[in-house]
Amino acid sequence: MRSCPSVFVLILAGARVGTAQEPRQCAGITPDSVWLRSGPVYQDCEVELRAKRRGDEPRLDLDPVRLGSDSACKRVAFVFVVDTRGAVELASIRTTVSDHAELEAAVRATLPQLRYAPAKRANQPVRQVMEYSRSVATPQVAKFPIKIITHPADRVRPDPRRPALKGC
Repeated sequence: MRSCPSVFVLILAGARVGTAQEPRQCAGITPDSVWLRSGPVYQDCEVELRAKRRGDEPRLDLDPVRLGSDSACKRVAFVFVVDTRGAVELASIRTTVSDHAELEAAVRATLPQLRYAPAKRANQPVRQVMEYSRSVATPQVAKFPIKIITHPADRVRPDPRRPALKGC
């Protein structure tokens, strides 16, 4: 029986070429079995071109005063599948973080309005798991008496040592 060491070396060299690239770290959530029933779903590290959101944030139908004043910021986050046309698959939406039920409902109602450029794998559009979060600043209730300013000299000057307040 004759051996072919050169063929064996070529096979190993070919295997090595295929593993030369470092795998990208996935930032997304692993697809679950319910999402997979409709076909393959990929994480952001498994596609050549990630899904990218298009357009502006949808307008919330929510009065920030109704969120209360126990904290300066309320946040809600969701995961869902973006289909091959760039639309959110409504049956795939899951809440991952919610500070307020009313904010969660208002943001969930806007999710069908989101549009994405679909992810691509092998130059074909594919379904991808996406994460989406939204924060809303809540009005703060004054915990001190409010003085009505009648004269410009009574106005409080901003303290340059104190950083300016920013939204959430």
